Order: sequence, then structure tokens, then C-alpha cells
Amino acid sequence: EVRTIGLGDGVNDFSMLKVVDVPILVEDKIGIWNPHAKSPRFHKIKGIGPDGWIRAINKFVLNEHI
Repeated sequence: EVRTIGLGDGVNDFSMLKVVDVPILVEDKIGIWNPHAKSPRFHKIKGIGPDGWIRAINKFVLNEHI
């Protein structure tokens, strides 16, 4: 079974996040989640850029809760 994960921080990522199994929204460069991200499916992860990506991978891929 294949499960897809998408990570993004902006409006340009929303079309991708809507079609993956696990849509993950990280904080943008000023440290907030995009206010237009209204989907309850989006998992919001603290961390800007690479820090947010690392946290998301640790939680959703490696199953480490940080």
C-alpha cells in the first residue's frame, strides 16, 4: 500500500496538499501558518522551513514525537 505525504507552507502548495493522504502545513518564513489554510485535513507543524520539515518527517514518517 502506498501512502502519500505532502509538505508545504504557502498557497502555491494547497493544490498538492489537497490530493495527498497526509497533508502537512509548516510555518512560513515569518513563523505563522498560512491563514488561507482552512482545511481540517491539514496537519499543522511548528517550525519554519527546514525545521518544520524535519519535525514533520520525524512525526509522520519516523513516528518520533518531538
